[in-house]
Amino acid sequence: MIRTTAVIAATLLATACSDLPVETKPPMQAHVACHSDSLGWTVGKPADEALVKRAQLEASAKFVRVLHPNQVVTMEYSDERLNLHVDDKNIVRSYACG
Repeated sequence: MIRTTAVIAATLLATACSDLPVETKPPMQAHVACHSDSLGWTVGKPADEALVKRAQLEASAKFVRVLHPNQVVTMEYSDERLNLHVDDKNIVRSYACG
């Protein structure tokens, strides 16, 4: 029994000292804040899927939401989000990050 315990202990010690593979993980995605300075072209246009996607891409926004009149929304600020404010005919009236 002592001999078995000694063999197990030696094996564990040898394993602990061996070269272990280094854990590799993909790099964390960098935080990119929304920038809406170039989105003036959206005002007065219908907020269709193509416009929303293009505006999100140009603003480097991780998230986008189209806000309709009298729509209830959360008020937390997110610098990764683009807000497109539309009228009752789904025409963009304003835009802002947050």
